[in-house]
Amino acid sequence: MNSHVDPTTLATASSPLLPFNKWICSGFNLHRGDMDLINEGTKLSLVKVRFKYRMFVERNLMRHLEYSEYIVLSAILAITLSFSKLIEKIPMDVFAYGMREEELEDFAPILDDDGMPYFEGAGLTPKTIRAALKGLKEKGIISAFTLPGKKHKEIYAYSAMSLRSIIAVVAQYSSKEDRSAFLKSLDSNPFLFMSMARDPVSELEERFIGMFPDGVGFINFVKERNRDAFMRTQARLTG
Repeated sequence: MNSHVDPTTLATASSPLLPFNKWICSGFNLHRGDMDLINEGTKLSLVKVRFKYRMFVERNLMRHLEYSEYIVLSAILAITLSFSKLIEKIPMDVFAYGMREEELEDFAPILDDDGMPYFEGAGLTPKTIRAALKGLKEKGIISAFTLPGKKHKEIYAYSAMSLRSIIAVVAQYSSKEDRSAFLKSLDSNPFLFMSMARDPVSELEERFIGMFPDGVGFINFVKERNRDAFMRTQARLTG
């Protein structure tokens, strides 16, 4: 892939991703309303991503994960990509016990129109789930975002992709206008720039991103175009 690829020539799709750009321009300050807009804006693109992700898991990722990591990743996928969502809030009790009817005495699982539970839980202890989430983040497989909660409680939303992978996927399927907004957001968002320009944290992350060649080309273009700024930002954030 030519690192000097012109981003305006990348493949486009009909799905508008401007809600995502609004989010990154705010410095990834994620709120429920923003998350809903992001998921709505990326819904059509994620139909394609879901197939690629399944192929990635079955052909490559499975053997590189601990049992608990595989189960927890499957839980995230069941609540995000299975519903064509990029990011979704997943409380610990949902991870462990599934989506359940709290008003019923037996906390029965919530069922779809066919009588199938939406998600019955990972069947793991919270301690095991937290360890698995940590391992998945360290491998560059998932990302976690803090949502504002009541009484300063931290609530987390998860994506089955690292932040760098999200950027590659968004660039792969975004329009010319979206890519322009994306580039402008880099001027005031060093965190986004570092997340985009950094090297993959693992071969697994690199292999997943490699399924989106236009997205990789866009990342390489931005990194080359802003090489001096990248070095200055890296020195400032690490020094």
